[in-house]
Amino acid sequence: MDVAWDADGRRLATVSVDNTVAVWDTTDSSRPRLMLSLREHTNYVQGVAWDPLGTYLCSMGADRLLRVYEWSVDRKRVVRSIAISTISRGDHEQERAPQEDADRCSANNEPKLIRDEAPLVKDTESRRIPQQRLFESQGLLHFFRRLAWSPDGSFFICPAGIVIETETETPGELGACSSRRRSKGAHIFARTNLMVPLLHLGGHKESVLGARFCPLRFVRRRGESELDAEPWRSRLPYRLAFAIYSAHGLYLYDTETPHPIGAALGLHYGAVTDVAWSPDASFILMASLDGFLSLVWFENPSELGTPYQEPTQVRHSAEDLITDPETHSSVIFSAIQTVSCDRDDYHLEAPSPDLDCPLRAETGSRAEVATGSCA
Repeated sequence: MDVAWDADGRRLATVSVDNTVAVWDTTDSSRPRLMLSLREHTNYVQGVAWDPLGTYLCSMGADRLLRVYEWSVDRKRVVRSIAISTISRGDHEQERAPQEDADRCSANNEPKLIRDEAPLVKDTESRRIPQQRLFESQGLLHFFRRLAWSPDGSFFICPAGIVIETETETPGELGACSSRRRSKGAHIFARTNLMVPLLHLGGHKESVLGARFCPLRFVRRRGESELDAEPWRSRLPYRLAFAIYSAHGLYLYDTETPHPIGAALGLHYGAVTDVAWSPDASFILMASLDGFLSLVWFENPSELGTPYQEPTQVRHSAEDLITDPETHSSVIFSAIQTVSCDRDDYHLEAPSPDLDCPLRAETGSRAEVATGSCA
């Protein structure tokens, strides 16, 4: 259902309806050798992506799980894996007592709190925290959940996301009441914290089936002095562009805007199945179930911006690359509005292959952690 090559082209990951992620050694192209068969998914596996730096392999399936496999230094075995399916309500939005909100809304004849929760879990203080599911169920009408890593390995995008958005508060006798609605979208995970989404791209009416990154990097529109003003709060010295697509078409984003910068919709009679960028980023190719391919050309070569030129020598300190996962909070990006949490001290950082942190479980996040090689 999906395939992915690693950065050096020696290993190929394939996923299938047999619930497995297979990793093949293709050093001898005439006789590929099966290295590993990872059987941790409990339903169809619908997407797979390699970390460009070679540390992680990620997969998504109809079991509503994102699985992240951490590879050994010699890239021959999996030393640790996690499964991410939910997030605590306090990480997904500003923390508030759910029952109190529901009572207020009921008293003012406003819509009640929308709930899509996993079973409640207890944190270290024995306080029950509601869990919000991150991904759509197996009832998704399409067969793909094609996630993608950014070319520099700083973050990756997971499709088939469920995003809870807080709408305008309505005043009432008992105080303000904020209603919440569910939309479809995608979740973005930063390399510095793979347990909790950094951003949520919501506001879509159709399920997001996949994401694909532009191979080029572009000069930033904003300077360092404007870091805190931009929604992404990116410390990357360049700007990245990417496309997320649904059955109806694709939407273009970059790492400086919270909303789509372009869209190509309604070009096919059938559902869009995959998207690919040209090496020079001059056009995007869309494939569809109707048997046709579409080319979406950019009118001007500089439509997406000026290509970024790498400095001759780039030096990063550990302080510039690693942030504290304990201070992490999520930001919801909607096609209609932008909603941010109260904590804003987390940034998108440039990655370093020497500074990867081992996978760790966060308080309030529902994740399974396993160690040892998988066969």
